[in-house]
Formats: sequence, structure tokens, C-alpha cells
Amino acid sequence: MFAVAHPEVLAPGWLPPDPMHRAGDVAALAEQLRSSGPPSLPPHLWVVGAEGSGTSTVARQAIRRYLAETFHGRSPAPLVLAARLRGSRGTAAVAAAFLSQLDPGFAARGFATAEIMTGLLRRIRREARPVVLLLDDLDSGSPPLEPLLTPFRAPERYLPEGAAGLPPITVVVAGRADPALRSRRAWSPAAPLRTLSALADGEVRAIVADRFYRALGRAGPPGLVTSIVERARQDGRGASRALDLVRRELLGSSAFRPDSPYRGRPDLSNGPIERSLLDALHQLARTDPADLALVRNREREIATARGRPPLASTTLWRRILRLEQAGYLQRIVRLGGLGGTRSLVRLLAPEAVTPRPIDTPRASGTRGAVPSAAGEARPSA
Repeated sequence: MFAVAHPEVLAPGWLPPDPMHRAGDVAALAEQLRSSGPPSLPPHLWVVGAEGSGTSTVARQAIRRYLAETFHGRSPAPLVLAARLRGSRGTAAVAAAFLSQLDPGFAARGFATAEIMTGLLRRIRREARPVVLLLDDLDSGSPPLEPLLTPFRAPERYLPEGAAGLPPITVVVAGRADPALRSRRAWSPAAPLRTLSALADGEVRAIVADRFYRALGRAGPPGLVTSIVERARQDGRGASRALDLVRRELLGSSAFRPDSPYRGRPDLSNGPIERSLLDALHQLARTDPADLALVRNREREIATARGRPPLASTTLWRRILRLEQAGYLQRIVRLGGLGGTRSLVRLLAPEAVTPRPIDTPRASGTRGAVPSAAGEARPSA
């Protein structure tokens, strides 16, 4: 077991002082932030690339440099409001994440996105300070950007009658290329765009080795560093996946939750997770979010083909909630037709819920498979 001298450097939001292999991109984006003028309200800048290419790091490093070089010693100091799109439960949750940074006591329950954005604009006007908004970690499962960006196109509609004079606002969007480019074409096709190429294995290895050294105070085991880089390459998720594996190696189960490297995950051994459901999740929700209705239909097909009764809807829903509470699965709620909602699900750590190779016959007294603390599935009691 490793003795981690500096666990804070393993936090997902920690920024290294040196943007390894991305110094040119950071400098270019910071210059774009400085030169973005007022023709559009607000200016939009986009940083896109493959998953794990460093879009979040480049965006945050560039904002930090822009503020340091442009506003150093000036008053009032600018505001930086950041919200993570991946894993958020709809646009209202993202808007609430912004507003809660200005109003820590705000609770989003019961408020529509437009109402929350109205409150955000009014608070920004009251602060009377330049603002940089970072919409970070955009991917194919993220909520739509339009409800979050529309208020900045016509802010007077969201402010009290006769109120005006918003401070300068700049929006930076960072994330995966495909969904970001679609949103950019629909929203601000002329906005500055920075496209990052994928990191090479050698660059990922240097990042992993650097993070090991900062966390341990010494170099990490070469064999472990090589293994992590190889696993990240096989997953096709670059540096973000590699650093996630570093957290798990150094912090154990407390690194499982993506929002905090210090929080453990509950045990799922108090009940069964049927293999048919795990197989359905692996097939449909391993990389991108899948509609829960499709998962239910696939579970029914798998169970029927194996001669087993499919899960009842209520039972399947309880299994989904248990997997979500334990941190194995992410559930995304989207607006549906006629004011309703629909649920999308995605595995956060597919290797942690690997199903058993074969189903255990029901006559043996087992009720399914349960992901164990070691990550493999085992029969439940």
C-alpha cells in the first residue's frame, strides 16, 4: 500500500503548475480571451478534442493565465464560475451549480432552468465584476447548452424592467469534439475554436509519472506507470483515464467517486445484482448514456434467452438506484414529452461491475451476482 504524502494533487479539480505538453495551447487560448471583443454577448471560446486530450486542463489553465496577466492588481477582481457538464442531472443542475457559487444557500429544487439563470444574471449584475463562465467536460451525454447560453444572448429579458449594465461576461466551453462542434455550429459558428490533438503514449506516461511523483514525493513504480498508460490506451480515453487509474491505485476505493477522491463507496453485498442487468448495462451504457427503457428491454431479451424470468420494472429500478448510490452508475434525467422526464444511465467504472462468466442456476439458492469490494461479481447470499 502506498503512503500518499500529498493526496490533494489527486483531486479531479487540481491543476498542475505546468501544463505539460499543452503550453502552446494554453498561451493561445489566453490570448484569445484577452482579444475577445464585445461584438457578441458574451464572447464564446471553444476548446475541443478527444476524451483525455486535456481540454479541461487547457481551459482552466488559460483562464488562470488570462486573469493573472489582465487583471493583476486591478479591482474589483473578476469572477470565475465553473460547472461540469458530464454527470450533471440536466440544465437546471448546471445552472444551479453556477448560482450556488454566488449564493451558497441556494437550493435548486422546484426551480426551472430559466428561473435559475435569471437569478444568476441578477447576481452577476449586483456583483458588478467581470465574469468568466466555464462549461467544462462536455460529452455526448451532457444536457443541451441552449438553455444555459440563451440568457446571455438577450439578458434584458431576464433582468428587472429597466435594469441594465451587466459587467463583461465571457463563456468558455470545453469538451469532446463531436458534441461541442454541433453546439458551436448551432450557437456561435464564428466563435474562436481551439482543437487539441490526442496525446501520445509518451506524453500520457510523462503526465502519469509526474502525478505519481507529486502525490508520493518520489517516483512511482515503472511497471505500474507502464500498466496504467497501457490500460488508458486500450480504453481510448487518454490522460483523464490514466489519472483516474492513478487515483484508484493510490487512494483505493476512496477514489471511486469522480466528484471526490476521498469518499468511499457503499458495499453492494446486501442484495443481488442480476447478471442479465449487468450484461445489458455493459452492452448499452459502457461508454455513452443509454435510455433506461432500452436497458430494460435488453435485460428482458437476455434473461429470456437464458431461460430466466426478466426483472420486474420495480425490481430493475431498485437495482439501478442501488448501483447509482454505490457510485457504479450515473443516472441522467432529461425532459421528455408533455412535461415528463426520461432517464439515461451510464456505467462510471465498467470494470468494477464485471458480471460472472455464467449464470448461477436459481435452484442453487443464489439470487444473482453482486459486485464485490474487489470489483468482480460474485453470487449473493
